[in-house]
Amino acid sequence: MKYKVINSTHHLLFKFSGDTRKNEALFVKRQLFPYLRKIGIMVIIDLSGLEEFEPAVNLGVLYGIKKEVSLNNGELKLCSLDPKIAFDFKESRLDRLFKVYADLNTARKPQEEKSL
Repeated sequence: MKYKVINSTHHLLFKFSGDTRKNEALFVKRQLFPYLRKIGIMVIIDLSGLEEFEPAVNLGVLYGIKKEVSLNNGELKLCSLDPKIAFDFKESRLDRLFKVYADLNTARKPQEEKSL
């Protein structure tokens, strides 16, 4: 998977793209966790460029990021999920663990408005 990091005034945006590797959690920890050290950080992960969602690997990656963000009293939002993945998140109640938004513009809004 490839990661693009965009740091703005109000949030940190990670854009994930490409295919998932077997040890993706290790790559994420090494490359992205240093960005998550700020107290109260707001992180948005845009999954629109992800080729395929491997639940066992990708959920581990997302949960690891969520845990790190939570330890720093921050907030994590996911956006632009493939419709099938969004449906699976809702069916398995993962939308209760992760804040999921339909698109990047909706995720950027400060209110707790949830949209799928």
